[in-house]
Amino acid sequence: MILDRKIWALASGKGGTGKSVLAASMGAHLADLGFRVVLVDADLGCANLHTNLGIEKPRATLADFIERRTEHIEEVAIDTDIPRLRLISGALDPVDAAHIRYQQKKRIMRQLNTLEADVVILDLATGASLTEVELFCAADTGALVMLPEPTSVENAYRLLRMLYFYMVREIPGFKKLEKKLPPELNDNRVSPAAFLAEVEKLDEKWGQMIRKRMENFSPGLIINQVKTKEDRDLGPEARLVCKRFFGLDLPFLGAVEFDESVWQSVRHKKPVILDYPHSRPSRSIRQLTESMLSLSRRPT
Repeated sequence: MILDRKIWALASGKGGTGKSVLAASMGAHLADLGFRVVLVDADLGCANLHTNLGIEKPRATLADFIERRTEHIEEVAIDTDIPRLRLISGALDPVDAAHIRYQQKKRIMRQLNTLEADVVILDLATGASLTEVELFCAADTGALVMLPEPTSVENAYRLLRMLYFYMVREIPGFKKLEKKLPPELNDNRVSPAAFLAEVEKLDEKWGQMIRKRMENFSPGLIINQVKTKEDRDLGPEARLVCKRFFGLDLPFLGAVEFDESVWQSVRHKKPVILDYPHSRPSRSIRQLTESMLSLSRRPT
């Protein structure tokens, strides 16, 4: 069960997409398949993943590790009622923990790789703050969760744009190139594809470096709470938009149907995949989880 990409990150540009509900059920399904899984609530301001797993008050949280009350992240991973599934709860005292330094983030990611787990799923906070962008880019792979509604789609594209330019600016020496670029290329309305085309005109070598950097950046797309065929079609449509405006070929992992079983399971404080295993959302979540696995397996 060795995976080439062990750490997964789930992100969304807008709240209410059901990202934490998906994370809980994806973790439960992976555990059922025999994987050792650690769910990490990386929302350092409004942690609630523990509630989705029926845990009232975690005995330890990510804040204990961040603030060095413990030196090893393994010590804040707690057991759940689901075999092979553990949880690292988000900070329950968010005032200080929500704003962490770059070195603290590096320490988190470094130690996540040491966890005794086959898969680590990061449930990131909503939005596109620097913390979310840095953690997402540090993960081995990831997915953007969106709803079939204009504001959610718009925010997802905005988050993707921030991820793209963060990765470009992390290329060594980019600051020198940036000084040579026309000021209009820093305009937020410029698409990454247009940006890259202009860079290639100015410096072909840098254009190649950016293309190579982005070759391995392929987060999946998940559409949650779909009700109609038009909602479901948003997945392939979003993929085409990403190809055109970002120059990225992003896999569409799947669409999760809207169903009352989901909010019922939230009230029951259980992952929907366990509470209502035969529901349409549960079938969809199993499918998209296995799509993520296919992106993460070590090539043979």
